[in-house]
Amino acid sequence: MKKILAIILVLAFVISFVGCAKIDETDLDSSIITSTEASQNPQLNEQTNSNVEESQAKPNSDTIKQNDKTSLDTNKKSDKTSSSQSKVTNTSSSTKTKKGIKKIVDESNKYLKTGNIVQFYKDDSYNAYYTVSGKNDGIIVYFNDGTKMGVTEAFEKGKVSLADLKKYSVKYIKGYQGKSVFDLTKSYDCNVKKKTQEFYKDKYFSYTFSTEKADYVKYLDKDGKTWTAVKALKSGLIKPYDLSNMGVKFSKKLIADKTVIVNESEGFMTAAVITEFFRDDKYIYEFSSMINVVVYYPDGTKEDVTKALEKGKIKVSDLDKFGIKYIKSSIADRKKEMHIVDLTRSGKYDVVNTEEEFYRDEQYIYLFPTQKSQYINITFYFDDVKLNVKEALLSGRIDIDSVLKAMDIEKIVYIKRQIDSK
Repeated sequence: MKKILAIILVLAFVISFVGCAKIDETDLDSSIITSTEASQNPQLNEQTNSNVEESQAKPNSDTIKQNDKTSLDTNKKSDKTSSSQSKVTNTSSSTKTKKGIKKIVDESNKYLKTGNIVQFYKDDSYNAYYTVSGKNDGIIVYFNDGTKMGVTEAFEKGKVSLADLKKYSVKYIKGYQGKSVFDLTKSYDCNVKKKTQEFYKDKYFSYTFSTEKADYVKYLDKDGKTWTAVKALKSGLIKPYDLSNMGVKFSKKLIADKTVIVNESEGFMTAAVITEFFRDDKYIYEFSSMINVVVYYPDGTKEDVTKALEKGKIKVSDLDKFGIKYIKSSIADRKKEMHIVDLTRSGKYDVVNTEEEFYRDEQYIYLFPTQKSQYINITFYFDDVKLNVKEALLSGRIDIDSVLKAMDIEKIVYIKRQIDSK
């Protein structure tokens, strides 16, 4: 009986063991994967465990695409950030190493009254550029590396340009190369008083500025030395017309108790055109160029030389007293100034091949070998009149000897036949 019970117990144990061994492998895996969830929620069924396992083991295509896109965007942002950081680093490095202009300071105002005119640059068009300097240059250029130099040196070394000066609102003077006169009040704020100032006088005139700017009108000589205009005038280096020639305005007043004649064009370029300014019964008076001659009277009035002569206020000989040169020529002589030409030489005119008389006097007959007197033309420069040879002789404008001489020069053939000869 005991043996039978023992056998029954063994069989029961075996059956129980086999049942446990049949637990599904998937259930075992799901149990392991979702063990945390199972511990939190024991009611989760096997289907849920299976879905969780499938989702984690086989992610769908949308998830893959989204993850890929996210990864790609992240990489792009990373690349852009890296590139941006690289650019910033390079720019920063370049800024630190570049030798650029930090600032340009204009200190010329310190030296306007007592300083010197200094040329710091010249171009290919014969223009020159100036500043006013004292112990130091009037314009200082500061660089990013902490160095500085005067504007003259900076231009010589190519470190600065006119555009840079303009950018920093630096004032300078543009003029011509060589000696010149400068009115600094035109380019700088000199704070001059608006009061008339006499700056020079000679034996005839007193010269004044409309403001007290004499100390600010400078003369730069050919050696580069700076003078005030006042000292330059007193030293005979310049004359008042030099100021006018360079655009410096002033007034002049007659202080001599007599009439004075002045060439107001002295020192200026004038057209080399002979210009008549007066004539009387015998003579013509001309200037060799187009100059402006003015007559000043003691009462403070003035007028053009031609009007003064026509009114009889002065004589032509008065110009000699003031060193004004002119040309004097006889009207009679001027009437003889002419040019003769034979138009038949052009071949455009047909002439009859027989002799033609064009003039006679008591002893001779003057002839051309062909009928061409109407084509021998004379131009009179005196009044630009053109006549043929017969007309000119008959009018009395020219005599036969002058005609013959002119024809000899031009090689115009003529015949001079004595009247009593056969």
